[in-house]
Amino acid sequence: MTELALSPGRSQTGVNPWVVAAIVVVPTFMEVLDTTITVVALRYIAGGLSATVDDGEWVITSYLAANAIILPITGWLSAHLGRRNYFLLSIAVFTLASGLCGIATSLGQLIAFRRMNSSVASVIRLYRSRPSMR
Repeated sequence: MTELALSPGRSQTGVNPWVVAAIVVVPTFMEVLDTTITVVALRYIAGGLSATVDDGEWVITSYLAANAIILPITGWLSAHLGRRNYFLLSIAVFTLASGLCGIATSLGQLIAFRRMNSSVASVIRLYRSRPSMR
């Protein structure tokens, strides 16, 4: 038997499959958590930014609109950037946008940062269903 066949915890490329699973699962969890927090805390977010709840709903609307715009071109971007590079870029932009959402001082800033956040969140959601990054 070869050494590769004797090491069940490694794939043929030498990457531990548990590391790959963590890399896919953690961003997916963060994306779901991010969406849930916004929906649940919308009233408090709007109040903290001195906006009405109706104005605060633009935070969710802009998230959904940006998601609908970016979703059709995800395949094209993935083909040109590479699946792995696009996924890693999406995680980096999502993290940056989430941080910027946390320090937003006005409703306009929050809406802009949520749009940026959503433009890559759809990629994270898509890749969790098909994690092969080759």
